[in-house]
Amino acid sequence: MVLKEGGGFSTSVNYSWSKFHFMNSDLFVNNSDRTGFDNLVGITQSFTLSNTDINQFAQSLVAVLNAAAAQQQTSCSQAESI
Repeated sequence: MVLKEGGGFSTSVNYSWSKFHFMNSDLFVNNSDRTGFDNLVGITQSFTLSNTDINQFAQSLVAVLNAAAAQQQTSCSQAESI
């Protein structure tokens, strides 16, 4: 089921069901213990980003990473001088 929310937003609700049947053999004597069912439920939310949004995000991420690297370098320099 997909719910379109407008403005490039949508939410999907997914369900899948599987049945597995395993048989024993000389090599795998307890393989039938794996027989069973599998139920999967998921929700996915999607939204659209423009190139401007992606560029701004990338610039912000680079700034944060640079600041973290500078802070770590300062910590290492201070530890070396002790």
